[in-house]
Amino acid sequence: MEKLKLGIIYRDRDPGAFVSVDRVGRETLKVLTERFPTVIFYPNRYRHLSAKELEKVSREFVDKVDIVFKLPPNTDGTFIERERPVPLIFYALGSMPRGGISVLRVLEKLRPIDSIIFSSRADERIFNRVFGNSAMKGYIVPFGIDCNTFRPASPEGKKQIKQRLGIPYNSPLLLYAGRINVQKNIHTLLKIFQQVAREHKKSRLCLAGEEDDAALGEFDVTNEGYGEYLTELIDKYHIKDQVIMPGKLGEQDLIPLYSAADIFVNCTVHHDENFGFSQVEAMACGTPVVCSKWGGLKDTVIHGRTGFHMETLLTDNG
Repeated sequence: MEKLKLGIIYRDRDPGAFVSVDRVGRETLKVLTERFPTVIFYPNRYRHLSAKELEKVSREFVDKVDIVFKLPPNTDGTFIERERPVPLIFYALGSMPRGGISVLRVLEKLRPIDSIIFSSRADERIFNRVFGNSAMKGYIVPFGIDCNTFRPASPEGKKQIKQRLGIPYNSPLLLYAGRINVQKNIHTLLKIFQQVAREHKKSRLCLAGEEDDAALGEFDVTNEGYGEYLTELIDKYHIKDQVIMPGKLGEQDLIPLYSAADIFVNCTVHHDENFGFSQVEAMACGTPVVCSKWGGLKDTVIHGRTGFHMETLLTDNG
């Protein structure tokens, strides 16, 4: 039996701040091209064409395939001109908490034969609330990690990474790994750790990651100067000797650090938190998670079993 030919819309780009989004697109692309005959369409390579020329190129692309798979990070709806009944499959990603913007961009071109993929039940619930009359089918497909890579480290591996970062071996260790960004609510984590440090003076908090320039647009907040602000808070809370900021770490250091930590912590309030790779990676390395009751983290972390949720509230001030 002849395999279906997939048409893949994929915008290749420098990942920048949104590494996890590009990771989903890149790894999905790899699996699909390995398992199916594919035709890949790169919309960012056709920016020089007129609207009429784009429509022609799009139709020619669709005519060659049986299914169109729209991969992240592409959110453009231009390249979905279909004269034949060719199904479209696309990811919701982080657009649902913003009113389903990825769906709205292509709404006029969607058909009952199309499907949308959610990475969490939270996103599916929002979709059903906003687009309750949609005839499209929705599927929850959580992202995956390689458990042969992310797994508990040896006692020697844990000891070595702590020594390398200047963390006493017997010190209780809280770990955050990710972008140093206001979206991740790290200032609240520091305030929480201030209380922990008062009662457990040997405890340490490691913030592994690098600052970026992604804004929290929903609250009209940029990330400019956020690293300096965190440094000021660390001084204000008198926890300078207990907070370690090693910058961005590669897997060779991050995996044993996940294992060496006693608790992985994430206070994120970012709308795009529809799965949470770092939480799942930490749990795969044997470390429980304490995180916001937010987005996909409500699925990946089971309260009272693999970690604990912190109630997350939005006030008038955010």
